Amino acid sequence: MLKHTLKNFSSSFYSNNFGKRNFHINKYILDKTNVVTRFAPSPTGFMHLGALRTALFNFLIAKKYNGKFYLRIEDTDQKRLVKGSIDQIQKTIQWANLKTDKVKVDNNELDFVIQSERTPIYQHYVNILLEKGYAYKCYCTEERLDELRTLKGTGFKYDRQCLYLSDEEKAKLEESNTPYTIRMKIPDDKSAFTVFEDIVYGKIKVENKTLDDQVLLKSDGTPTYHLANVVDDHLMGVTHVIRGQEWIASTPKHCILYDMFGWERPNFVHLPLLCNEDGTKLSKRQGHASVDYYVELGYLPEALVNFVALLGWHPSDNQEIFTMQQLIDKFEASSINKGNCKVDLQKLEWINSQHIRMVIENDMERFIELLKPYLKDVNIPIDNYFRKVLFIGRERLKRVPDFVDFFDYFFFDVKLETDEAKELLQTIEKKIPDYITIVPMIRKELEAINESEWNEETIGKVISTFAQTNKSQVKAYGNIVSLLRYYLTGKKIGPGINQVIETLGRDVVLKRLTV
Repeated sequence: MLKHTLKNFSSSFYSNNFGKRNFHINKYILDKTNVVTRFAPSPTGFMHLGALRTALFNFLIAKKYNGKFYLRIEDTDQKRLVKGSIDQIQKTIQWANLKTDKVKVDNNELDFVIQSERTPIYQHYVNILLEKGYAYKCYCTEERLDELRTLKGTGFKYDRQCLYLSDEEKAKLEESNTPYTIRMKIPDDKSAFTVFEDIVYGKIKVENKTLDDQVLLKSDGTPTYHLANVVDDHLMGVTHVIRGQEWIASTPKHCILYDMFGWERPNFVHLPLLCNEDGTKLSKRQGHASVDYYVELGYLPEALVNFVALLGWHPSDNQEIFTMQQLIDKFEASSINKGNCKVDLQKLEWINSQHIRMVIENDMERFIELLKPYLKDVNIPIDNYFRKVLFIGRERLKRVPDFVDFFDYFFFDVKLETDEAKELLQTIEKKIPDYITIVPMIRKELEAINESEWNEETIGKVISTFAQTNKSQVKAYGNIVSLLRYYLTGKKIGPGINQVIETLGRDVVLKRLTV
């Protein structure tokens, strides 16, 4: 069992004071030597984009202050478990470079904690609550509870029938081995309320009479989320609980549990909801809500992390492209927004393109490794020519798989029958009606360049001079560039035309301009 400290406080504290005071409100004070956060997902399927954000924000706060970042698997609801989810969670946070710290349990150091393996710990703590009168056994059947829910409808609260059982009634139920759950006893003084400070949403005050007597231990002896969450956060020394906005409603109950045990509350940081671009909630049932969706489409981990960091947070200087270290240095929980965040996939593409450019410029071999799975079915050798194409095309790539489709004309015959090529030709026909006579003319000018002088600078001068000399026919420099793009690439956009011509080489260019 984990080593722990439990303050011993008398039952008179509960009866005389528990329901009559505003409990201590933790302010946002970071002890830079003792910050502990945790990512505590349920293994119920793929990792949601919102879960990645939660993991990231926990990681950033911990690392900013040289603290600890733990992984805890919250699998108390065994009915919802999905096989392989724990491995998938680990794989995803590793892909995102969110390195977790070892968790010390007894004399062992674990990669992560699994709640279903800690049931005796939770039973120990719930027994303390029973002994102090802060919890009670509930013998009600599911059928009775369902009837109550139907009768009371929205806002259902347990009616505390079992709290008021006589000792004789309890004894009979025990003798007959009637199954029971254990519920926490919410302080019921009419003036009782619970207050806590959230770093994002500020001071939140809730009347205790609106809170249900939450089940802490199920009839099979396993804990509910609420008990296991609070106990583990305390035993693991968690200082900052960072989670989604949907958990705000449960936080008053958690605060009451902390106070019942006499434990210091952690700081609470609740994150705003993620929404689709139309404002609807980003649902787990939607394909683009999954981190795997972005991995499979070829987004870089640092780009998705960068994008997710900006979902609800933004630095004061409006910087948008970050390395992980820059995020650690600049991130502040107090700068998280309250409003819902729209997942703008176009922005993600732009962020990814910026990171692709940086990787190609700083670590090209790493990018080539990422490309290799997409090169398996095409005969493209990885040589110096390949590397040159990759470098000049770095600013055009939005995703890793784009390379083959975007730059196939560097390795294979140009495709002029595609829809894109046909649309480009239609534009050219409108701007240069007699374009077919221009092609041999520009070819002749390029042919005059010697192999030894075949470089961007010389090529650029030749094209510019040609456009000026034949202005009455080509109208504008951009039109001759479009014409060259059509015959040499079949694409509307790409690297600078001078770079394309130099890289393709003299023989290939002259051949493609032979019409």
